Amino acid sequence: MYILQFGQVLKYNYMLLSGLWVTLELSILTMFFSLILGIIIAISRISKNKLLSAFASGYIEFFRNVPLLIIIYIVFYVDIGINFTPFVAGVIALTLNSAAFEAEIIRGGLKAIAKEQIDSAQSLGLSKFQMYRFIIIPYVMRIVWTALGNQAVDIVLGSSVVSVITCMELTYFGMNIAVNKARAIEIFIILLIIYLSLSLSVSLILRIIKRIFLKPSELE
Repeated sequence: MYILQFGQVLKYNYMLLSGLWVTLELSILTMFFSLILGIIIAISRISKNKLLSAFASGYIEFFRNVPLLIIIYIVFYVDIGINFTPFVAGVIALTLNSAAFEAEIIRGGLKAIAKEQIDSAQSLGLSKFQMYRFIIIPYVMRIVWTALGNQAVDIVLGSSVVSVITCMELTYFGMNIAVNKARAIEIFIILLIIYLSLSLSVSLILRIIKRIFLKPSELE
Protein backbone atom coordinates (compact mmCIF):
# COMPACT_ATOMS: atom_id res chain seq x y z
CA MET A 1 0.00 0.00 0.00
CA TYR A 2 1.37 3.38 -1.06
CA ILE A 3 1.64 5.88 1.81
CA LEU A 4 1.70 9.59 0.98
CA GLN A 5 4.72 11.32 2.46
CA PHE A 6 4.51 15.01 1.61
CA GLY A 7 7.30 15.78 4.05
CA GLN A 8 9.76 14.02 1.75
CA VAL A 9 8.80 16.43 -1.03
CA LEU A 10 8.39 19.64 0.95
CA LYS A 11 12.02 19.40 2.01
CA TYR A 12 12.73 20.68 -1.48
CA ASN A 13 10.32 23.63 -1.27
CA TYR A 14 13.17 26.02 -2.13
CA MET A 15 13.34 24.37 -5.57
CA LEU A 16 9.61 24.67 -6.05
CA LEU A 17 9.69 28.33 -4.99
CA SER A 18 12.50 28.99 -7.44
CA GLY A 19 10.51 27.32 -10.20
CA LEU A 20 7.38 29.22 -9.21
CA TRP A 21 9.22 32.51 -9.57
CA VAL A 22 10.38 31.57 -13.09
CA THR A 23 6.83 30.53 -13.98
CA LEU A 24 5.56 33.93 -12.86
CA GLU A 25 8.24 35.70 -14.90
CA LEU A 26 7.41 33.60 -17.96
CA SER A 27 3.70 34.26 -17.60
CA ILE A 28 3.91 38.00 -16.98
CA LEU A 29 6.33 38.64 -19.85
CA THR A 30 4.21 36.53 -22.19
CA MET A 31 1.02 38.34 -21.18
CA PHE A 32 2.68 41.69 -21.89
CA PHE A 33 4.31 40.87 -25.23
CA SER A 34 1.44 38.76 -26.55
CA LEU A 35 -1.05 41.55 -25.84
CA ILE A 36 1.05 44.05 -27.78
CA LEU A 37 1.60 41.63 -30.66
CA GLY A 38 -2.05 40.58 -30.57
CA ILE A 39 -3.19 44.20 -30.94
CA ILE A 40 -0.85 44.73 -33.89
CA ILE A 41 -2.00 41.53 -35.60
CA ALA A 42 -5.68 42.31 -34.96
CA ILE A 43 -5.38 45.81 -36.45
CA SER A 44 -3.44 44.38 -39.40
CA ARG A 45 -6.13 41.73 -39.88
CA ILE A 46 -8.84 44.35 -40.47
CA SER A 47 -6.56 46.64 -42.47
CA LYS A 48 -7.58 47.72 -45.97
CA ASN A 49 -4.08 46.77 -47.09
CA LYS A 50 -4.68 43.32 -48.58
CA LEU A 51 -1.08 42.19 -48.17
CA LEU A 52 -1.01 43.18 -44.50
CA SER A 53 -4.41 41.63 -43.87
CA ALA A 54 -3.38 38.39 -45.60
CA PHE A 55 -0.19 38.16 -43.53
CA ALA A 56 -2.13 38.70 -40.28
CA SER A 57 -4.73 36.14 -41.30
CA GLY A 58 -2.02 33.62 -42.17
CA TYR A 59 -0.26 34.25 -38.85
CA ILE A 60 -3.46 33.65 -36.89
CA GLU A 61 -4.38 30.48 -38.75
CA PHE A 62 -0.85 29.08 -38.52
CA PHE A 63 -0.25 29.57 -34.81
CA ARG A 64 -3.78 28.60 -33.80
CA ASN A 65 -3.43 25.28 -35.59
CA VAL A 66 0.10 24.25 -34.58
CA PRO A 67 0.74 22.60 -31.19
CA LEU A 68 2.50 24.83 -28.68
CA LEU A 69 5.02 22.05 -28.03
CA ILE A 70 6.14 22.08 -31.68
CA ILE A 71 6.53 25.87 -31.62
CA ILE A 72 8.70 25.59 -28.51
CA TYR A 73 10.92 22.97 -30.13
CA ILE A 74 11.31 25.01 -33.32
CA VAL A 75 12.19 28.24 -31.50
CA PHE A 76 14.69 26.51 -29.24
CA TYR A 77 16.33 23.94 -31.51
CA VAL A 78 16.21 25.38 -35.05
CA ASP A 79 19.49 27.15 -35.82
CA ILE A 80 18.87 30.68 -37.10
CA GLY A 81 22.20 32.06 -35.99
CA ILE A 82 20.91 33.00 -32.53
CA ASN A 83 21.09 30.68 -29.54
CA PHE A 84 18.17 31.39 -27.23
CA THR A 85 18.29 30.39 -23.60
CA PRO A 86 15.44 28.06 -22.55
CA PHE A 87 13.76 30.98 -20.76
CA VAL A 88 13.91 33.35 -23.74
CA ALA A 89 12.83 30.60 -26.14
CA GLY A 90 9.90 29.87 -23.84
CA VAL A 91 8.78 33.50 -23.76
CA ILE A 92 9.05 33.78 -27.56
CA ALA A 93 7.14 30.55 -28.22
CA LEU A 94 4.41 31.33 -25.70
CA THR A 95 4.09 34.87 -27.06
CA LEU A 96 3.81 33.76 -30.69
CA ASN A 97 1.17 31.19 -29.76
CA SER A 98 -0.88 33.35 -27.42
CA ALA A 99 -0.81 36.43 -29.67
CA ALA A 100 -2.70 34.53 -32.37
CA PHE A 101 -5.59 33.79 -30.00
CA GLU A 102 -5.56 37.29 -28.52
CA ALA A 103 -5.57 38.83 -31.99
CA GLU A 104 -8.85 37.07 -32.78
CA ILE A 105 -10.33 38.18 -29.46
CA ILE A 106 -9.31 41.79 -30.08
CA ARG A 107 -10.48 41.66 -33.70
CA GLY A 108 -13.91 40.65 -32.44
CA GLY A 109 -13.87 43.68 -30.14
CA LEU A 110 -12.84 45.97 -33.00
CA LYS A 111 -15.69 44.62 -35.10
CA ALA A 112 -18.12 45.51 -32.29
CA ILE A 113 -17.27 49.20 -32.46
CA ALA A 114 -19.91 51.21 -34.30
CA LYS A 115 -18.79 53.13 -37.38
CA GLU A 116 -20.19 56.30 -35.82
CA GLN A 117 -17.63 56.05 -33.01
CA ILE A 118 -14.78 55.84 -35.49
CA ASP A 119 -16.20 58.77 -37.45
CA SER A 120 -16.41 60.78 -34.24
CA ALA A 121 -12.78 59.97 -33.43
CA GLN A 122 -11.70 61.06 -36.90
CA SER A 123 -13.66 64.30 -36.60
CA LEU A 124 -11.49 65.25 -33.63
CA GLY A 125 -8.53 65.54 -35.98
CA LEU A 126 -6.59 62.70 -34.41
CA SER A 127 -4.06 60.71 -36.38
CA LYS A 128 -4.80 57.03 -36.97
CA PHE A 129 -2.29 56.06 -34.26
CA GLN A 130 -3.82 58.52 -31.78
CA MET A 131 -7.31 57.30 -32.62
CA TYR A 132 -6.37 53.71 -31.82
CA ARG A 133 -4.22 54.65 -28.83
CA PHE A 134 -6.63 56.94 -27.00
CA ILE A 135 -10.11 55.94 -28.15
CA ILE A 136 -10.51 52.63 -29.95
CA ILE A 137 -8.12 50.32 -28.03
CA PRO A 138 -9.28 51.44 -24.53
CA TYR A 139 -12.89 50.87 -25.58
CA VAL A 140 -12.08 47.47 -27.10
CA MET A 141 -10.33 46.42 -23.88
CA ARG A 142 -13.61 46.92 -22.02
CA ILE A 143 -15.40 44.67 -24.47
CA VAL A 144 -12.86 41.82 -24.57
CA TRP A 145 -11.52 41.96 -21.00
CA THR A 146 -13.12 38.72 -19.85
CA ALA A 147 -11.93 36.77 -22.89
CA LEU A 148 -8.40 38.15 -22.49
CA GLY A 149 -8.55 37.11 -18.84
CA ASN A 150 -9.27 33.53 -19.88
CA GLN A 151 -6.31 33.69 -22.23
CA ALA A 152 -4.09 34.95 -19.39
CA VAL A 153 -4.99 31.84 -17.38
CA ASP A 154 -4.14 29.69 -20.42
CA ILE A 155 -0.72 31.35 -20.55
CA VAL A 156 -0.01 30.46 -16.91
CA LEU A 157 -1.01 26.84 -17.46
CA GLY A 158 0.73 26.64 -20.84
CA SER A 159 4.01 27.81 -19.33
CA SER A 160 4.44 24.31 -17.87
CA VAL A 161 5.15 22.95 -21.37
CA VAL A 162 8.39 24.95 -21.47
CA SER A 163 9.85 22.39 -19.07
CA VAL A 164 10.57 20.16 -22.10
CA ILE A 165 13.47 22.43 -23.12
CA THR A 166 14.90 22.41 -19.58
CA CYS A 167 13.58 25.83 -18.67
CA MET A 168 13.82 25.72 -14.89
CA GLU A 169 10.23 26.65 -14.09
CA LEU A 170 7.82 25.00 -11.68
CA THR A 171 7.03 21.84 -13.62
CA TYR A 172 10.71 21.26 -14.46
CA PHE A 173 11.71 21.22 -10.80
CA GLY A 174 8.63 19.21 -9.89
CA MET A 175 9.46 16.50 -12.42
CA ASN A 176 13.06 16.36 -11.22
CA ILE A 177 11.95 15.93 -7.61
CA ALA A 178 9.43 13.27 -8.63
CA VAL A 179 12.02 11.24 -10.57
CA ASN A 180 14.93 11.56 -8.16
CA LYS A 181 12.94 10.99 -4.98
CA ALA A 182 10.35 8.56 -6.38
CA ARG A 183 7.51 10.57 -4.88
CA ALA A 184 5.53 11.27 -8.07
CA ILE A 185 2.05 11.26 -6.54
CA GLU A 186 2.95 13.77 -3.84
CA ILE A 187 4.71 16.17 -6.23
CA PHE A 188 1.90 16.04 -8.77
CA ILE A 189 -0.67 16.82 -6.08
CA ILE A 190 1.45 19.79 -4.96
CA LEU A 191 1.86 21.01 -8.54
CA LEU A 192 -1.87 20.68 -9.08
CA ILE A 193 -2.59 22.82 -6.02
CA ILE A 194 0.00 25.46 -7.02
CA TYR A 195 -1.26 25.79 -10.61
CA LEU A 196 -4.86 25.89 -9.43
CA SER A 197 -3.94 28.64 -6.96
CA LEU A 198 -2.12 30.58 -9.67
CA SER A 199 -5.08 30.35 -12.06
CA LEU A 200 -7.58 31.43 -9.42
CA SER A 201 -5.28 34.29 -8.35
CA VAL A 202 -4.95 35.57 -11.93
CA SER A 203 -8.73 35.43 -12.36
CA LEU A 204 -9.25 37.29 -9.07
CA ILE A 205 -6.73 40.00 -9.97
CA LEU A 206 -8.38 40.53 -13.36
CA ARG A 207 -11.82 40.77 -11.76
CA ILE A 208 -10.50 43.39 -9.33
CA ILE A 209 -9.00 45.39 -12.20
CA LYS A 210 -12.31 45.12 -14.03
CA ARG A 211 -14.26 46.48 -11.05
CA ILE A 212 -11.85 49.32 -10.33
CA PHE A 213 -10.92 50.55 -13.79
CA LEU A 214 -13.71 49.37 -16.07
CA LYS A 215 -17.41 50.07 -15.81
CA PRO A 216 -19.37 46.79 -15.52
CA SER A 217 -22.17 48.11 -17.70
CA GLU A 218 -19.74 48.57 -20.56
CA LEU A 219 -18.30 45.11 -20.21
CA GLU A 220 -21.39 43.01 -20.33
